[in-house]
Amino acid sequence: MAQPNQKSNAGVPTTGADGMLRHLKLLLTLTAGRPIGAAELSQLTGRAAGTIENWLAGEPMQQVDFIFRLLERLPLRQQHEWWQAGHRLHPSLHHPRLAHDPLVVRQLQALLAQPHGLTVIRGDTVFHRAFLLMALGNSAWLGGARVVTGIDRTNLTDWATPPQVQCLAPQLEAQFQSTWAEFRPPPGSLVLLGGLGIALSTPKLEEWAKTTHVIMTDASAPAPRAAGRPSPRPDHWLTVAGAREQPEWLRVTIHAG
Repeated sequence: MAQPNQKSNAGVPTTGADGMLRHLKLLLTLTAGRPIGAAELSQLTGRAAGTIENWLAGEPMQQVDFIFRLLERLPLRQQHEWWQAGHRLHPSLHHPRLAHDPLVVRQLQALLAQPHGLTVIRGDTVFHRAFLLMALGNSAWLGGARVVTGIDRTNLTDWATPPQVQCLAPQLEAQFQSTWAEFRPPPGSLVLLGGLGIALSTPKLEEWAKTTHVIMTDASAPAPRAAGRPSPRPDHWLTVAGAREQPEWLRVTIHAG
């Protein structure tokens, strides 16, 4: 925890909940390489932008200060363990599971820059496929170059996912059908589809891939198509698997469609 009158390298006070919030906002901005304002903090947390602006202006956050006052009484090792236990999993291209292979990370960043097309992720486990999908989405959202949207049914309740990706419980079929029927990704967006089990020949995919970049997992076998009209092929296949030399690492290979 911060010591009395402690300041960050940028000269921002980090003691107290309000000081730490301002410092955290600065760190997010530096990480993203672009301004992160109250509106985006609201998207990430679900708190009203006006409330966040008040906190940034110094309005007391008594509940947070209460937790800090208790936490600072623990030994440092226990502080760190407690703090880490409260974090959701946040996949990104900078996460150690992927960042160990900088060449592949650069290739995935180049893939994210593709304005449209269809990319399919395949792999041995649901976790591996979902991790790569959300790592791509979170990194694209942080970069701020495009809207990141989508639907996921992989039950990622304890994951930090892009704010505009709708995460639905797998068992709520009626909710999914309603969401799927109304879903309209804006042109130029990055569309994440996780665990839907839809066929590659689904007309919506073919339509969206013309104006957006669709990245999906768990694609089912193509349904029969009309004679003379072949099923669309993904522009890229991403295969993800655990690394033999380090179980926590993921290996990703990229193949053109």
